[in-house]
Amino acid sequence: MCPVMQELDQKFTFAKRLCQLAGSKIMGLRLQNWDVRHKGTQVKIDADIIIEKFLIDEIRKSFPEDEIISEEEFETTPQKKQHKNYWLLDPIDGTSSFVKGYDGFCSQMAYIEDGQVIFGVVSVPAYNKIYYAKLNEGSFVEENGLIKKLGFGKLKEKFTYIDSSQANEETLKKLNKIGVENYLECGSFGVKLCFIAEGKADLLFKPVEFKTWDIAPGGLILREAGGEYLSINGEEIEYDLKKIHYHGLFAASSNELLNKLIDLKF
Repeated sequence: MCPVMQELDQKFTFAKRLCQLAGSKIMGLRLQNWDVRHKGTQVKIDADIIIEKFLIDEIRKSFPEDEIISEEEFETTPQKKQHKNYWLLDPIDGTSSFVKGYDGFCSQMAYIEDGQVIFGVVSVPAYNKIYYAKLNEGSFVEENGLIKKLGFGKLKEKFTYIDSSQANEETLKKLNKIGVENYLECGSFGVKLCFIAEGKADLLFKPVEFKTWDIAPGGLILREAGGEYLSINGEEIEYDLKKIHYHGLFAASSNELLNKLIDLKF
């Protein structure tokens, strides 16, 4: 194995272990009372900063030369971020669910090279699950020591959509046209994408702003399972740091289903 691939394998193994540790720490913080701050539509608590510091410190101990982009830190110093290769961190995705006592939150990270997601890891500690994928090597979920490869079979006729709240009547009528009959509640972008990859849900339509760290890990996991995602206006999500903010996400368990979702013209 060449040194570059060996180093990537080391980083991937490290990321899985670190994400699991972060998930355990998050569960330890769960019962505390947090002062909630609001930034636009986002919920912020000090637990986000605690987990972020833990992740950054651990990465810098093992890979001191690597660049790191993390949600909380980036929002205070966005102008200096112009890296080709970097770690992309979302310490707690689904903070609102975390605060409200729901289970749809995670800690997630990805590694980016030349604008491409090389690997992604999503720890969902309330479910005792960790999802991960490496580019062109498939995606997997690990639960209680058991590892399952993720992938889809024949396209279903009836579908489940996943979101943090049920769609309004107009949206539901459109979704019903392509066979959507069920709804699954989940707050975190990362967990939503992983649940689609695992087959717990089939599609996501989310007309809200998101950032690249919200979807990079789960997006790779979904694609490696055979699913797909795009921004609502049909553009690919880029990870070269030229653009961080996007508005609206489509995701589905297959290209065929994604195209059906896009054709509804929300």
